[in-house]
Parts: sequence; C-alpha cells; structure tokens
Amino acid sequence: NVTTGQYLVPEGGSATTFGTNIISGTAVVMVNSWVAFGRGSGFGLLDMSGGLFAKVSDAGRSLIVGANGPGWITQTGGTISNTVSQTWISEGNTATWNMSGGSNFFGFLQFARNGSGVATLNFNGGTISATEIAGGAGLATNNYNGGTIRARASTANFLHDLDAANVLAGGLIVDFLTLDTLAIT
Repeated sequence: NVTTGQYLVPEGGSATTFGTNIISGTAVVMVNSWVAFGRGSGFGLLDMSGGLFAKVSDAGRSLIVGANGPGWITQTGGTISNTVSQTWISEGNTATWNMSGGSNFFGFLQFARNGSGVATLNFNGGTISATEIAGGAGLATNNYNGGTIRARASTANFLHDLDAANVLAGGLIVDFLTLDTLAIT
C-alpha cells in the first residue's frame, strides 16, 4: 500500500522510456496531487486486475493518461477513483483504455482533451460512474461492447462531444439511477 504526492509513470524520458504500474489483489495506491501515465515523451502503462487506485485530494491537479507521452490502461478488475478533479484520457498524446472488469468513480471524464490528443476506450465490461463524460478538441472514440455507464449527477450534458461512440454486439447499459435530468448528445 502506498500514499504519495505526485504519481508520474514514467517521469521524463524519451520515446524509448517505458513505465509500468501493476496493481492487483488488495493493493491500495492513494495519491494527493496530480497523476500522469505517459509523461515526458515516455510510455506509461497501468495494468490493473484488483485493488484500488484513488486520487484523493488537490482539485487543481488532474489524473491524466497520455499527457505528453503515450498512455495505456488495461483494467480487468479493481477500482480507479478520482472524484476530486478532472480525469483526462489523452491530454496531448495517444491514450488507450481497455476495460473488461472493475469499477471506476469519476467527476468529469474527458477523452482527447487537446487537439493533438487521440483517445480510445474499448469498454467490454465493468462500470464507469461519472458526473460527465465528454470528448475534447482531439479525436475521441468510445467502443462499447458490454458494461455499464452510470450517471453520478443530474446534468443536461452527461455524455457528449465524442467523435465516435460505437455500440457493438455486447451493447451498453446506461444507468441514470433516479436522476431528474440527463442528456446524451
């Protein structure tokens, strides 16, 4: 179990620098500042099959996969939580999130934040709970082939601005709970 300030995988490097973080079993990682998988041109990977990865404070610092280096998440279980700040899947590089199990809790979740960002979600199972899910200025593709997206708040703009939202044979469940207002555009 780890509690830390910044969490950068890798920190710096070049296109040949790789950083891998494997979280499994009952491991717990608690982060008090910003998080980046894929930074400084280096490739960052989060491989999660169990445990908890939680960003617990510092609303001004985001959780980023694919900052200025490529980032990748492979999630077959466990929980990722960031309800205190924004989560970006691709800030300015390529980011891929393959999810087939587990549960996640987010506030604002954005794919391909900046124009140079390319983000892909391959969602094959598990649950993503968020207050808002949005595409950014880059290329945002979500492939839904199973799993549940759950709204954490009433909003007139819950799921919007994705460049492609492909619902495949496994389908997608969108759970509005008992919210009054919710829009998917």
